[in-house]
Amino acid sequence: MRDEVWASYRTYASPYLAELPAGTGRPTLSPRVVCVLVRGLRLEESRNLPTLQTLRQQGLDATVALAPPTYRVPSWIGFASGATPEVHGLTRNDAGLPQIDNIFKQLRAANKNAAVIGTIQWSDWFGPDLARFEETTEPEANARDDAAINTAIQVLQDVQQPAQFVLIELAALDGLADARPVTTTQAISITPTPNPLEVLDARLFRLISTLDLATNTVMVLSDRGRDADGNDGGDDADVSRVPLVMAGAGIKPGTQDIVKQSAIAPMLAALLGAPMPTHAQGAPMLAALDFATAASSAAPITSTEPISPALPASTLAPNAKLMLDSAQQRITFDEFWSEVNGQPRFAAESLQRYRIGIESGNVTAFEQLLAEIGAKREAAEGARLTRERLGRLPVLIGLVLALVALVGLCLQKQPLQPLVGMVVYYVLWLVLFALARGHRFSLSMFAGGLPQAFWPSVARDCALLLGGVCLFIALATARHKTVWDAVITVLSTLGLVVCVPLGLLAWFYWQWGLAFVGVLPNSGLLATVLIGLTHVAALSVEVSASLPALPLAPLVALGAGLVYFVVRRKPKPGLQYGRMRIR
Repeated sequence: MRDEVWASYRTYASPYLAELPAGTGRPTLSPRVVCVLVRGLRLEESRNLPTLQTLRQQGLDATVALAPPTYRVPSWIGFASGATPEVHGLTRNDAGLPQIDNIFKQLRAANKNAAVIGTIQWSDWFGPDLARFEETTEPEANARDDAAINTAIQVLQDVQQPAQFVLIELAALDGLADARPVTTTQAISITPTPNPLEVLDARLFRLISTLDLATNTVMVLSDRGRDADGNDGGDDADVSRVPLVMAGAGIKPGTQDIVKQSAIAPMLAALLGAPMPTHAQGAPMLAALDFATAASSAAPITSTEPISPALPASTLAPNAKLMLDSAQQRITFDEFWSEVNGQPRFAAESLQRYRIGIESGNVTAFEQLLAEIGAKREAAEGARLTRERLGRLPVLIGLVLALVALVGLCLQKQPLQPLVGMVVYYVLWLVLFALARGHRFSLSMFAGGLPQAFWPSVARDCALLLGGVCLFIALATARHKTVWDAVITVLSTLGLVVCVPLGLLAWFYWQWGLAFVGVLPNSGLLATVLIGLTHVAALSVEVSASLPALPLAPLVALGAGLVYFVVRRKPKPGLQYGRMRIR
């Protein structure tokens, strides 16, 4: 069951990948955007980079909230498409690119060139939409990053085929975390020469010093953080909160923000004047955009203009045109979303109420529209989930009744000792899991999205603790009348331990089902259920890879019987008094 639930998550197929009509382009706010994607750069580490600190003062300092699963490939696709994982459909690293719209495709449609310097995956995914791709093939990570910077400078100086969007992937910091499963800060203290952050900062400085920020925009961002063990994937703050720094043309200085990952692709489209990616779930960061350079292209529309169903796009101010394009893209997707989920449509009606304000350049109207359609979509999703949960209700009732019967059976003979054993087991296990092992209920426990090495270690811990707790309960069976009572007490402890994860599984099934269609479950709850089911898997003990797994319950029963014969207390012999009858 655990493996099936995990397989359903890994093989999730998005129903939202239909081709949707795209919008039109707009005047550019920046002639060129240079994006540096630093793999594995944590938020707190980014504040130790002097070059980034200087850029923060000159432009946008933002924290990006990633949507789990925060593995490398899902994050990359989220940046390029503006889509959340349940829309783009990627939940693992070993997957091909889905047929989803992205910024590279929209740049090509707008006759703008995009260049990527990085690993071959970028070409595999976006090759037809790239004007230029330069693969970094050096075997050593630092040499690869140095080559990427050198190649990027050459691409930026190319006047024969200029690129309006250049993406450079830097992987040395990520490789350091892969090579040593400790935090990057710890790794720096272990290997002080050279300092990886200082080397990274020098690379950024070398690249940015070749750019004129009056005509170029620099974007530096991280794809995800890494936890203390070097893992990623969950919604932990150190993994799912990453830096985004932007400065240069089209960016207001001194701006701070907290944004979602889905805002990156719309922001790039806004700067480069490209249509919005059609599957994007976010909007441009309007507070960080500087429209002064584009203000002369059109006179701003004020609220005193005559009210009309729609103003010609050519008469809209740049900020109004951008907001309207973003709003129409979201409305188009949400109307399609409603159709896929069998819910009444709501988005177009909301746009009609705010359209005049948006066309007049009213940012508040745009934000109110996004908030309204977000609330309506959340309500529609809740209605859909409620309908699905009602369909699962008969199975849930059966599961609950079975659990109640199992709990009643376990408590029938000796209720106190099995309950004490269950509580002791889970207290000790939580101490071992969280404090001794340093684990969390997070997808970050599954290194690279591959839990095959994690589950057996947890199962071994569970089996050892179960054996120890059952021994403890067996030692407390001395006053039981028969060996059968002692064995039942110990097996009842096992039964109560199993009831907890099975109850958690029943709750998860009620909430999300076991096959995910159109929606992904809460990642923290998913990890908790998967780890919980490992307690059940621990009932089959794998002593050696060359030997078959041994069932724990018969071993515990045999051990309980042997312990009982050692510790049992025989009744003391004494006088037996019969009844006397007095006449």
